[in-house]
Amino acid sequence: MKIAYIILAHKNPTQIARLVNRLCDQPCEIFLHIDRNASPQDYSRCITQFQALANVHLLPRFASHWGSYRLVQATLAGIQACLRGAQDCEYAFLLSGQDYPVRPLAEFYQFLQGNPGASYLGYSSFPNPEWSDRGGYDRIEKWHVNLPFTNQRLRSIAKRIFNRFLNTLLPARRFPAGFSPYGGAQWWCLHQDCLEYIDQFCRKNGQFQRFFQFVRVPDEIFFHTILLNSPLKAHIQNRMLTYVDWHGPPYPRVLSASDLPAVAESGCFFARKFDIAQDPSVLDVLDQSLDRQHAYFVSV
Repeated sequence: MKIAYIILAHKNPTQIARLVNRLCDQPCEIFLHIDRNASPQDYSRCITQFQALANVHLLPRFASHWGSYRLVQATLAGIQACLRGAQDCEYAFLLSGQDYPVRPLAEFYQFLQGNPGASYLGYSSFPNPEWSDRGGYDRIEKWHVNLPFTNQRLRSIAKRIFNRFLNTLLPARRFPAGFSPYGGAQWWCLHQDCLEYIDQFCRKNGQFQRFFQFVRVPDEIFFHTILLNSPLKAHIQNRMLTYVDWHGPPYPRVLSASDLPAVAESGCFFARKFDIAQDPSVLDVLDQSLDRQHAYFVSV
């Protein structure tokens, strides 16, 4: 089996390289999105690190602030690149640049082979009991515009004021007719059938995409709604393969070596988020564990 990894990254070129090198332990194609907000130095370092790797492909760059539609666009660019350049990959896995495998990749590949045709996406129909904004309805019924300020604090304040004013002037938004809203975690593992369905759907439904340009955190709703209103719904398992700890702050928490027992108990194959600028040793501990587990896994 061969897998395509779509990686959305914005900092820490050394950590990105470490993730890519670990993923290359098994047959794969890697489609890397370096955010346009990343520094020119970080982008240059990424290009230098990966230019000799034939299976690493750089995606068109978007300035994808948190909660903006640009994250959906970056992901769609990854899906389209997978369908064009990785036809021999049966699955695509969406990762951030701060993810890392927590179980041997050989075991992960065997898991996918043992469940042919299944896709993995954590989801809930609306209202989502884990979302405080009226179960997600505020995200889709109110207007949300991301303003192009580079300063994060200024952008947050200006966006809040502008959107409050905008929603006093305009009526509540109506979700696209014929669709029930679904939402959940951004990160997924999708079979090629799902990738092809998303690509064809987006080519035919420009109005659906335009609606999501003014949704808050659309990457947590867009793909879920498309797939769970599709004929492929029966093949989608409501399961996350990436461990995330939302008991912050920050949200999500940055994981350290002390979190690894909880990660192992989760049964997930990947985890996020790690930051070698905060805890440079945690990936060393993970690598040692992965190498031991891999040696045991291939021996039995």
